[in-house]
Amino acid sequence: MKYADFFVLNHGWATRYYWHSIEENIKNNENSINLIKKRKVKFIIRSGTTPGDIIGGTPVLNLFSERFVNLLKENKIKSFKNYPVIFDSKYDITTKYYYLEFPSKFSEILLKGKSKHHIYVTDKGEMAKFGQKGLYFDLQEWDGSDIFGIKNTSLVIVTKRLKVLIERAKLKNVMFTNLEDFSFGC
Repeated sequence: MKYADFFVLNHGWATRYYWHSIEENIKNNENSINLIKKRKVKFIIRSGTTPGDIIGGTPVLNLFSERFVNLLKENKIKSFKNYPVIFDSKYDITTKYYYLEFPSKFSEILLKGKSKHHIYVTDKGEMAKFGQKGLYFDLQEWDGSDIFGIKNTSLVIVTKRLKVLIERAKLKNVMFTNLEDFSFGC
């Protein structure tokens, strides 16, 4: 496969879809993830009126609908673990949502090679790089998973095959960015 066959999966930005937050004052760290997995964290709705198949929130953590999880299972995609999350009962959320964990993770984002950096001049007149266009990883590390993560990031990567399945299922509030077009730090 080529980099053009991979996409960053994220929630959309339409304001009508739910945007969640953690009820308790818990930082997004390894401990908070463990508490979410044990269902010891309640979520609230910060904004939006409509359930989406992916909802974003603060801390930076996407939640995935039961419909999304079922699509993965029906297509024999096994490279994830799902943990049900709970919302404060005052919100009357009827859609079931899950935190997804991806055991398949690449070790790092490659910062050299194909990536394009933005160049600027500092106050001292020195050239400096910042930001990067293009998200690349060692393709030889890819284990064939259709959905996976990048270590030390919250990025979720999907193959073109899974992107097509999601589009055919008409899942809501889903956005894809090709790895070669993905920008960060800009």
